[in-house]
Amino acid sequence: MTLKEIAREAGVSISTVSRIINDPNHRTAAPEAAERVWEIVRRTGYTPNEAAKALKSRDQGPDPRPAGRTISCVFARTEMFSRQFQDQMMPSDQFFAEILRAVEKEAMVQGCSLGFSFSAVNLSDFKTDRMLENLDKGGVVVLGRPRKELLGRLQKLRNVIVVGLAAGGADFDQVICDGYKAAIQVLEYLYRQGHRRIGYLGEVKNEVRFDAYMDFMLERELPFSEEYIYESALTMENGYFGIKRMFASPRLPTAVFCANDISAIGAVKAIREFGLHIPQDISVISIDNIAMSQFTTPSLTTVDVPKNELGKVAVKLLLDRIEKGHTLPLKVELPCKLIVRESCRPLEKGERE
Repeated sequence: MTLKEIAREAGVSISTVSRIINDPNHRTAAPEAAERVWEIVRRTGYTPNEAAKALKSRDQGPDPRPAGRTISCVFARTEMFSRQFQDQMMPSDQFFAEILRAVEKEAMVQGCSLGFSFSAVNLSDFKTDRMLENLDKGGVVVLGRPRKELLGRLQKLRNVIVVGLAAGGADFDQVICDGYKAAIQVLEYLYRQGHRRIGYLGEVKNEVRFDAYMDFMLERELPFSEEYIYESALTMENGYFGIKRMFASPRLPTAVFCANDISAIGAVKAIREFGLHIPQDISVISIDNIAMSQFTTPSLTTVDVPKNELGKVAVKLLLDRIEKGHTLPLKVELPCKLIVRESCRPLEKGERE
């Protein structure tokens, strides 16, 4: 596959393809065009022509980027789907999809080839170790905290890095944005706004966001009710049905903390169907700050997880391990930031009980 062939298939100019691939942070290309180009790159396994790059930059010295490396991704907790591209699986969670794009772009900048993307289920379907042998030739970025079975398979590989909101266990390199701290930011913000009856919607078992919720409620001696907690996978559908069940309680919470934006979007739809208004009747807040969160009505107040930086740092740290720059497991923690939008409001004193 050449730049010309990619340009023809994507319906853009060769120069546009070159800008997108060689400078992923460039803003001149339309997002739709960039997405088409990256889909073709991902599907075909296109690798930049290092020899041509070397000729182009010979006056600037040798290109320091490693060549001939393959970086693959494994989604530890996210299903894959192929609705948009029949021959290319994509993560169903937009949060991890955004990190995936950052990983792929940084891999291209560093002169690496892109491997395939797998879910934990895909990986467990292989009856032989051939797939693990292929993955072991390069590096693997694991998106999300791997469960026990996946951990056992990953420990057979030499070059692995885990990316997400919680420590991944085992002796892997890790790049995280601490989900516990992000949840505490959410809860402190709600508390400052006068909210005391706070619901939680999301995963519960072995989940740092729920741990933060419980710790905060207990430390502040806030009213705790199991009716305000809905344990569910972090999907839009579960966010929707979680609110339906939570609202069966005779007394509603004044705010709902959704563990991620996708579930919050489902929650918003359910709240509207109850005839309630956000934030006048109930506040909704979440974590992730995916692109969709700013376009909901009302727009979501959420904690921004630096997805682009997570992907970029993961690739750089993984390449450093591949190149023997370090051998001990390293952990890098990136900060998060509360993004205040329209879905929360402060309560008057009379509304706080």
